[in-house]
Amino acid sequence: MPVNSDLPLPTLSKTPQTAHEFSKVWRRQHNKEIEKYQLLLKIGGEELGRIFKAEISMGFLGEFLLILHSCLEDKDTIDVCNILTQLTKTNRFDLSLKFLGEEERNVTSKLIKRLEEITLASESLASESEDNTTNNAKMFQELRTAYGVISSS
Repeated sequence: MPVNSDLPLPTLSKTPQTAHEFSKVWRRQHNKEIEKYQLLLKIGGEELGRIFKAEISMGFLGEFLLILHSCLEDKDTIDVCNILTQLTKTNRFDLSLKFLGEEERNVTSKLIKRLEEITLASESLASESEDNTTNNAKMFQELRTAYGVISSS
């Protein structure tokens, strides 16, 4: 699944401040999935949440989910979870969810499941504290609920 994260992160003269600026950078400067993935990571969840505070427009939510799923690398799990969490805090998030297609819904389920698997594996390797494990379980339950993903377990 990982594409090649050794590529340098995209260079931005400045971080987009608005959804319109983001759209221009997204569509004109980044043509490959990995470039878009790296751009999302570089901007980060907090900033994406601010940029899209009013709403995630123009089909971005579905595109973000597809790219995060197809390019996800284990080392980016925390950043991707943060992006997903911050996007749920944007206005009209529920409306954006309603416009997701079947493929995007399936990918969302797979993405959250994969993030959870990576987290559980790293917890068992690192002997995480029970509190941290509980917090992670709660976070994934909140993501599943927010994104309308039915747990398969």
